[in-house]
Amino acid sequence: MHLWNPDELSTPRGAGVPLSSCLEDRLREACSELEIAWDGCADHNDLLALCEHLGLEIHVDILQNLTADGLMNVHQFVSMVTNQNKPPTPSASTPYRQLKRHHSTQPFDEGGRRIATPSALSSTIGMRLFSTLDDGSGFTAVEEVLDAWMEEGIENSAEILQALNFSLNEKLSLSDLTMALENELLVTKNGIHQAALASFKAEIRYLLEQVDRELREKEKIRSDLEKAEKQKTQLATEVDEHHSAIEHMNNLNLRKLEQEHREKLAAVRSELTKEMDLMQQQAGLQREELEAEVEKIKEDECFLRDHLSISVKENRRLEMELLDSTDKLEEAQIQISKLQSSLDNIIKERFGDLDLGSADLFLQEERIKQLRSSYEAQCRELQDRIDELQSELQEFHGLGRVLQPGQKSLCEELETKSPGMESDPGIGSEDVQTFSMSLEAEMMLEQLKEQHLQEMEDLRKQLERKISEFDQMVEKQRATHDEQKAALALQHQQEVQALREETDRFQVQTQELQSRLQEAHQERTQAEERKELEDLQEVKRLRQQLLETHTHSAHLEERLKTLEDQQEQSMEELRRQHAEEIRRLEEEHVEICEDRLREERQKVQGEKAELEKRLLEDYQTEKKLLQQSQEEELKIRGEEVKRRCEEKCEEVVQSLTEKWHREKAQLDEHNNEALQLLLEEEMLRLVREQEEKEATLREQLEERHEEALLRERGRVQVREEQLEEEREQLEREKEKEEKRLQVLISEERALLEERHREAVKELTANHSEEREALSSTLDKLREDIVHERSETSRLAEENFVLRKKITTLKEEDLKEAQGELIQKLEHLKKGKMSAQRVAENLKKQISELRLQSQQLEDENGMLSEKNAQNIVDMETLRQQLAELIKDEDQNKLTACVSALEAELTAALEDAAKLEERNVQLSEQLSELREKNHVLEMSLHSSSLQNTKLYREEVCGLMEQDQLLLRRENERLQVEVHDIRGDLLQSREKIHQLDATISSLKQNRQQSQSSALQTALEQENATLRRELEAQRELNKGCEASRGHADVESLQQENEALRAQMTRMSSQLMESFQAQLVGLLPPSPHRIPRGQHRAEDPDNQQDERETKMKNMEERMREVELSLRNVKLLLREKVFQLRDQLHKNGKADVLITDLYMENAQLLKALEKTEKRQKISEKKNYLLEEKICSLNRIVRDLNPAPSLPYHF
Repeated sequence: MHLWNPDELSTPRGAGVPLSSCLEDRLREACSELEIAWDGCADHNDLLALCEHLGLEIHVDILQNLTADGLMNVHQFVSMVTNQNKPPTPSASTPYRQLKRHHSTQPFDEGGRRIATPSALSSTIGMRLFSTLDDGSGFTAVEEVLDAWMEEGIENSAEILQALNFSLNEKLSLSDLTMALENELLVTKNGIHQAALASFKAEIRYLLEQVDRELREKEKIRSDLEKAEKQKTQLATEVDEHHSAIEHMNNLNLRKLEQEHREKLAAVRSELTKEMDLMQQQAGLQREELEAEVEKIKEDECFLRDHLSISVKENRRLEMELLDSTDKLEEAQIQISKLQSSLDNIIKERFGDLDLGSADLFLQEERIKQLRSSYEAQCRELQDRIDELQSELQEFHGLGRVLQPGQKSLCEELETKSPGMESDPGIGSEDVQTFSMSLEAEMMLEQLKEQHLQEMEDLRKQLERKISEFDQMVEKQRATHDEQKAALALQHQQEVQALREETDRFQVQTQELQSRLQEAHQERTQAEERKELEDLQEVKRLRQQLLETHTHSAHLEERLKTLEDQQEQSMEELRRQHAEEIRRLEEEHVEICEDRLREERQKVQGEKAELEKRLLEDYQTEKKLLQQSQEEELKIRGEEVKRRCEEKCEEVVQSLTEKWHREKAQLDEHNNEALQLLLEEEMLRLVREQEEKEATLREQLEERHEEALLRERGRVQVREEQLEEEREQLEREKEKEEKRLQVLISEERALLEERHREAVKELTANHSEEREALSSTLDKLREDIVHERSETSRLAEENFVLRKKITTLKEEDLKEAQGELIQKLEHLKKGKMSAQRVAENLKKQISELRLQSQQLEDENGMLSEKNAQNIVDMETLRQQLAELIKDEDQNKLTACVSALEAELTAALEDAAKLEERNVQLSEQLSELREKNHVLEMSLHSSSLQNTKLYREEVCGLMEQDQLLLRRENERLQVEVHDIRGDLLQSREKIHQLDATISSLKQNRQQSQSSALQTALEQENATLRRELEAQRELNKGCEASRGHADVESLQQENEALRAQMTRMSSQLMESFQAQLVGLLPPSPHRIPRGQHRAEDPDNQQDERETKMKNMEERMREVELSLRNVKLLLREKVFQLRDQLHKNGKADVLITDLYMENAQLLKALEKTEKRQKISEKKNYLLEEKICSLNRIVRDLNPAPSLPYHF
């Protein structure tokens, strides 16, 4: 290997040189910052960025060395760039020095002539010294070289450098210093030094080759690592893509679910907006009605205030009139005193000299009496007027109506009716002179004055007392009105405060829900981040494992392929399961919602029916009570009025005749107004009661409506329709009630008008009492109104308590529902455990049944072998019987018959055992069916609604199987019945054959043998036809059982046919032999049987007895054989059926086992789905509750009407 020598002229410049440690560290840092593998490959852009980061200049020729993919090793690229950036290798400072050194490399001999170097020194090692001092540029400071030599023990290091023609003030070229030292070693004549140098060079060459080999291996390992890194990155990208696809699918599913939830929320919001609009409309209507009522109350209040002001003015006017009347009374008293003094003077002047007992005095006394009577009449009139004024004051107190302007004031009446100078006809200026007055007249006048003053004082006190009472009443009314107003304001404030508290509570709840949603979102993001971190950690771990060994990477690739396949399969299964779960959850959610809607609809209908019944009952009772109370009051009032009118009619008719024409119009108007007010107040009361009832009904219905909103949105439309229907019904009832009230009012008006027309005279006297009664009724009505208001407040409190009770009941219902759900879950878990236990028991039972079926198969095989053995034995027995018949050996025949009977008994015992075994198997099958039924019941109790169809299908299949088994059993019973009939027919035919044989025996003629032969042939033909028909029937019946059964039946039929032919041939031979014995001896036989012809009668008798015995034995043997054959055939059929049934039972058991496993899986899936659906339903219910609360917060419409 030729090494590079920097001082050789033929050595190329700029070859790759290993990087220094400093440059390698810088390269590592730059690669780590730029995220480039420092020992890998990079493309054009990454290499340019690396050069810019390191501050290296790149040449165009270097970029041409890139591969076809545009990649290049980073380490090689940096070494090429650094060598290209170095200046040309300065082996000497000048060309002369370079040539000098080139010439100095040639060795000299002892005479100073240049000689060729030895072969060992002919090649240079191409190494460069002081690599540790190189900073990547190929130069170093002189001080560093001197220090290195000083450390090695060289003292004259500076002189050595000067001897080698190097400057101590400039940087040293390490390559030049290396060549100079090498040349100096070569120039020296010391062979030992040259041998040492050659040996060192060879060692260094060897070491360089080793290094080169290691470098190649390292490069190979690096390329392998790069490949592994590429595969790792590809694997990581594939895993990332796979995870991104999974995340994309999850995001798509989440978006779909969010879209569905948004659509549902939008639908809910639209419905809620519609409901809010309807509620706002209703609230607006209620607000308008309440505002109208408030306006009406305000108008009533203004009217009452005006009425109070008018009454106050009237009281003041009356007080002024009283003052005027007192002034006039004082003036009249002054005038009376003046007149009295003037009368005294006149009497003294004119009648002083007259006698007191004269006739003129008597005339004057009579005149005074007349004046006194006239004054007394005037006083009575004044007293009547005062009574009228008192009644009018009572009217003002009771009704508060204004006096008509047509009435005269007290002052005017006093002026018109008081005994003054203008109105007194007996005390004029002319009469004073004509009449004489005495002291008694003066006394009478004084008494009259005092009485008049006393009456005036009493009247004033009464007026003041009435006015004070009226003021107190007005103050009380004002205080009650203020209290009611304050109570209403306080109630309104309390309602507003409650609504505000409720809105604050709803806001707090919405904030809590938002915080919960944020926490859930944060937890979700944290879970996703944790998942991503776990994925990243997993990828890092895989990378580390890939970096550890290349062989492990291949193994990982295989594992990853398998994992990808499994993951794809699992993803497909997850997608399919997710789609199925979504579909099933939607179906379950729809079913649950429909069930809840049905339940809520039923509850609402029940509640509505109860409310309607209760409301109708309350309405009817109230209506009856009101009618009864009104009728009783009307009756009582009519009776009282009638009684009072009858009592006082006679007393008042005379006094009221004068005033009737004057006050008729006033009284008519007053009474009409009073009646109108009463009727209007009654109507208002009834309307208010109806409105209060409607308000309470609306409140209850709105509360029900709000509760239904929290439960399910589907009930809203139904409840709205119900509310509309109820509102229409209430409006209709209200219209009916108004019509009824109008009819009642019209009837009452007609009755009152008739009564008024009939008893005007009677009512005028008792007008004050009627007014008092009306005032009392008004007080009662006011008390009733107060009572109704208290009742409404009590009802409001009861409604509030009922709301609390309803909320508590709801909470209790929720707790009960949760408890029921928990119990159901526990029950499902228990059912699952029991199902698992039952499945395990079934597994055990199935294994036991399989063992039993195996045992049964073995037993069936043994029985078939026994049957075959029995058949063989029967064949042998038949042969033995034939031989016995031929040999006519009675003893052997009896032994054979006994043996046959023993075998028959054994066969019968075996058949009994088989029957018992079949019974046991049937019992085991029934037990298995019962266990399957129990399992189905347990699975039925543990499964949910989505497994009902599956269970119904399973039950249907089981029922079909049972029907098939029943039909098969019936068919077999029919076949058994047919076979029994055939047996009976065959027995009858045997009896017929016996009869023919007996007839042959009786006739004993040769012709009978031919007839017997023909009969036997016919019988055989009929038997063959019957056998063929039986075979066809068996073929038709057993066609479904398979070719094996058909072949076995054919074989049995052929065996039977052979047996029948054999038996028939034997019978024919025996009959022929017997018939031959019965025939007369031929001439050829006479010489042989002359010794037997001595007593033919005895021989014939013996033959006949033998024939009879043989016939009887043959009959018995045939019957026994037929019975055995039939029994064996039945047992074979039964065993085949049993085997078939066992196979079916095994299939059913395996199917049940599979179905149980599927049901267990379905139960687990349904439990998971149920949990997921419960969580989703819980979240949806929380969302709906939060939306309802937000809607309530956004629309705080007053749900309760104002109570007045």
